[in-house]
Amino acid sequence: MKIEIFPNVRKNTGEVCTAERFHGLTDSENVRRCASRLADTGLSQNERQEIKSAMLPVITWQASYAGDRRCNRNAVPSGLYMLDIDHVEEEEVSRIINLAMGLISERDLVYIGRSISRKGVRIVAECRPEFCTIKDCQEWLSAQLGVEYDSACKDWARASYLVPFEYISYLDGSIFERE
Repeated sequence: MKIEIFPNVRKNTGEVCTAERFHGLTDSENVRRCASRLADTGLSQNERQEIKSAMLPVITWQASYAGDRRCNRNAVPSGLYMLDIDHVEEEEVSRIINLAMGLISERDLVYIGRSISRKGVRIVAECRPEFCTIKDCQEWLSAQLGVEYDSACKDWARASYLVPFEYISYLDGSIFERE
């Protein structure tokens, strides 16, 4: 199972994400500084987008890439899918995270964390063998959690911004060593 990380969302070539690299980036001053700046309510939408697009590293949980660029055509599925839940208030974020924490083993969850905006949740899980697509897996898990999700996140090349480690509620570190 290969997962890739990229210097930012604008870059199309990445590297295999190891546990050391993941922890190094989620504990980095750059990611913490970006998160802190994004918490500033005085920033314009353009300023927020520039910070995220140019400065924050991203991870592609759902695939690695053969060839020289991150795109669906070059995707090699990792066996994981991401459920992206956006635009929810703090109380709902906490409720979703607590509910997901109770489903870790029976739903094959490998990552649960807040989004970089802190107004969303990212949940990564192993693809279910009974489903054929990312969308089918996402629909199933969102029904289990009773939440609406971002249905645009069904492609293999979808990237997720890395967050400071303290935003992460659960991480199964063995995903970085699986074949």
